[in-house]
Amino acid sequence: MNRSAGSDSSSTHTVVQWFNALNMLGFFLLAVTVLPALLSSGVPRMRSWNAMMLSGLFYCLSYFILIGIQSGRGPSFGRCLVSASMIYTAPVMLCSFMLAFNMDLLAISLHALRRQLRSSNTSKWLIILPAVIDGICVTMAFLIGLLKPKTIGLDVSQIYCHSSLRFVGYVTDIIIFMEGWTMIVLQSVMIYLLVATRKELGLHRTAVGQSLFPIALFIRTLMFTLLTCFGVGGSAYLVVDAHASPNWILILTIPPIILALTFGTQKDILMFYWSVFRRMGQKKAAPPQSVSMNVRDEDGFSSLVA
Repeated sequence: MNRSAGSDSSSTHTVVQWFNALNMLGFFLLAVTVLPALLSSGVPRMRSWNAMMLSGLFYCLSYFILIGIQSGRGPSFGRCLVSASMIYTAPVMLCSFMLAFNMDLLAISLHALRRQLRSSNTSKWLIILPAVIDGICVTMAFLIGLLKPKTIGLDVSQIYCHSSLRFVGYVTDIIIFMEGWTMIVLQSVMIYLLVATRKELGLHRTAVGQSLFPIALFIRTLMFTLLTCFGVGGSAYLVVDAHASPNWILILTIPPIILALTFGTQKDILMFYWSVFRRMGQKKAAPPQSVSMNVRDEDGFSSLVA
């Protein structure tokens, strides 16, 4: 019996180490992806894109709180409460801003098809509404933990804290389920627009056709949405199911890595780092210049094509 217990403890410790390593990898890749957009005017991005990337960083940070105290006596109640609040909020935040990004792409495409200017209030509301949803989730989880402190504790995986009340997890699951299916519907609409636009343009690759609906952006966004929905949905399920295998907990590290690999491999971001490395390798540094992709649209939509 002691040997079995020691084996289980060793297996759990290995899973925790792998989880922390993959989570740090996802955080690093996301940071490398979003920094050029924040620092360089030559890498313009939509507000919803920036918000989505930052929500991915928050997702990773929510699992950093307990690093170093995931074994032994465990974390204090205060830290455990903060961890539980962030754990229930992070998947909803990421999924909400993913939905906002998809809605922003669709709105831009529809206005481009109609040759109309998009209102600047559209992107603002697409940022505000997810923030309100996230605020409700974190407040709910935090208040429930304060009112019923005995329900807050370390998960069997020893990676995060959660509430033993399944109601909190079910609320998270319902929100993610609704947002996930909404994204699938939006992707279906985008497929229809792509086919209709190509038919209207007579299958000619004109500048207008590329700016309206580039194939590369569509495939990138479609694969990103499907794979990340799988990862975020899996993470929400694991938060609710306390009897899931400890190895399945590694699914929680999937969304940030997919997010970074999907958008971090775009041409202007790669050119940004290439120019930085070239300047570092030169004996006499040239005057700092941003990496220009000749993009003039203020939303940064066209730069997502590469």
